[in-house]
Amino acid sequence: MFSRIVQHINATTAVAFVALILSMAGGAFAVTGQAGPGAKAGSTSAAVAANATTSKAKSKSKSKVGPRGPAGPRGAAGPAGATGPAGAAGAKGENGAKGEKGEKGEKGENGAKGEEGKQGTPGVTGFTKTLPSNETETGTWSLGKVGALPSGQTKVQ
Repeated sequence: MFSRIVQHINATTAVAFVALILSMAGGAFAVTGQAGPGAKAGSTSAAVAANATTSKAKSKSKSKVGPRGPAGPRGAAGPAGATGPAGAAGAKGENGAKGEKGEKGEKGENGAKGEEGKQGTPGVTGFTKTLPSNETETGTWSLGKVGALPSGQTKVQ
């Protein structure tokens, strides 16, 4: 009889038996409340029983609500609230009637003659003669639109 059982035992069957034993042991620990070595037996069950008794006592202690009592004295006024946002702008009013045209004023007198103007310093006009030999021209050169000389550039003498 044992020979038939021994024929069917292999590595898979052995692992299945070990898993079955461990799962049953885990279920037994959960029921007894043992969290591990050193835990008190039945401590979880006692806590669950105590909570059940407390909840039953609470449900029985509810009583009917009595009539409402008289209102108390009025409290002091609270602080002023924050200023609210500005309101939307109102619609534009109608234009008033156009006023009458005024009369034409009299012609004014001619003003006094101004002072004679003074002649200013001559401006830079560019090259007025061919550059003589033994003279050198210096300055900043650039390419661009033809026009007035850049600031700081003077006529070569």
